[in-house]
Amino acid sequence: MPNLPEKLLTPHVEEDALAKLRKTYIHETHFDSFIEPNTVYKDAVTGKPQMLWLTGVISLELQALALSVFQHNSIAKEGTAAYRESAAGPHPGQAGSGIIGSFDRTREHLLCRQTAFNLNHRGLFDKALPYIQAVDKQFQVHFPEQWQHQMFAAMFTQPEWIISGTSFSTLTINKNFRTALHKDEGDLKGSFGVMTVFRTEGFTGGDLVFPKYRVAIPYGNGDIVFANVHEWHANTEIFGEPGTYERLSCVFYQRQRIVQCGSKADELKRVRARAVGDPLFGWVLKGIKDGKRDSFFVAENYKGELDFEDPVSLETDEFPEDLANPPNR
Repeated sequence: MPNLPEKLLTPHVEEDALAKLRKTYIHETHFDSFIEPNTVYKDAVTGKPQMLWLTGVISLELQALALSVFQHNSIAKEGTAAYRESAAGPHPGQAGSGIIGSFDRTREHLLCRQTAFNLNHRGLFDKALPYIQAVDKQFQVHFPEQWQHQMFAAMFTQPEWIISGTSFSTLTINKNFRTALHKDEGDLKGSFGVMTVFRTEGFTGGDLVFPKYRVAIPYGNGDIVFANVHEWHANTEIFGEPGTYERLSCVFYQRQRIVQCGSKADELKRVRARAVGDPLFGWVLKGIKDGKRDSFFVAENYKGELDFEDPVSLETDEFPEDLANPPNR
């Protein structure tokens, strides 16, 4: 890690107390101070890095390129933040939230895929690549251990699902979105949060708060925030006249199960052969025995180093929850 000053963060609020605030809005009363920029903050108990607010590290040229892409009207449409169940809060209003890049399988989409934006606007997405790559480079420089963990998974992932020249598979773009208290889900276990923002004049608030440590981060254009987003976090209220300002936050990450996706051709073949009861991840049909479907599954693209699941038998046409989203060991 570069020679940046380090400070310790003392936990002030217990996990149980924070969990009770899940999905609720938090306020300025939930933090005492802003962290200092260009300073690595570590947990005073565990010694593990928690956050870094890096200022002014992305050029105006790259910001302009990316902003022209991320403002596209098909990303983060008004009202879509309401679908972010864990972060939407009680009154998401017209806030928007959308994804670009790649996404893994879900019950609604049974195959790994490029997002609609990437499929429909490939040239536009490529325009934002230099910005995304610059962010990833800073991730590598300042948190090499966490970056290497993520890049290791990327190395075992089909190239079409990883954003070229980065350790990321996906970006979430949030527009004027005051998130409620939540922990990030669906990203690679053991990874680190990477965030940037584009903001105009005309509003105040929207600061990123980690109430466990009673600190906040008021990051702005050209900055990058690295943070342990598996701790509780949220944004303060955004104050401004609707329609007169814009705050676009960008979250860069790798989907937890993108490493288990096959190639585009394999994904199509898999979904066409899929039978009722076949789990979304971790298992493929062994074969056909005596003209009948064999109910034994083997790990798909098994990655022992990444602790994916062992083979199991499946003898039901139901869609069991534990196999639909099996936990890691």
